[in-house]
Amino acid sequence: MNSILLVDDHPLLGAGTKQLIEQEADMKVSFVQTAAEALDLQQKQEFDLYLYDLNLPDMEGLELVRRTQTDAPILIYSGFDMAPQFNLLLRAGAVGFISKASSPSQFIRSIRSALEGTATLPIELLRELRRREEGRPLMSDTPQEILLTEKDRCLLVGIAEGKSNKELAEQFYMSQRTVEYHLTSLFNKFEVHSRSEAVLAARRRGLI
Repeated sequence: MNSILLVDDHPLLGAGTKQLIEQEADMKVSFVQTAAEALDLQQKQEFDLYLYDLNLPDMEGLELVRRTQTDAPILIYSGFDMAPQFNLLLRAGAVGFISKASSPSQFIRSIRSALEGTATLPIELLRELRRREEGRPLMSDTPQEILLTEKDRCLLVGIAEGKSNKELAEQFYMSQRTVEYHLTSLFNKFEVHSRSEAVLAARRRGLI
């Protein structure tokens, strides 16, 4: 029996993913919703495969990969663009990537490939990596490398589209004050002072 640790902060999606995987007779899933729960469970049990959402409420998926002490395969699955963090995730220990838009059969094949020791990449991610490699660096290995959360990237896309703070607040179901807080954090990360400068800096690094 292959034991799998699934970490996803969306309860319905996580439960559905667990149900999908456990339709396979040789797979058993332990499902938790936070990185803290995952790290605690890892102290009590070893797993044959780790399946992590990229964006968690208490810790970025990248950091969770770094903190996972295992020789078992770690897969990242997400509904967002994984290309900006591709190199960082590989260096941290991830061996494969699954899109949440994958069909059930593709999803299971990716898990089985990882269990058999084969890396797996969605075609869309492979194409995006190729495009970035041909047009601009995927990620820099210099100290100026900037790690963005998925919410950061979504906000950057929003301001690149010219959306106001009010429109961003409505889109992401948060207050305008929270939007302002996140934008200030973005400006600090890029060491800029305006929306246009933040968008330009992100594009130069291939982050959006």
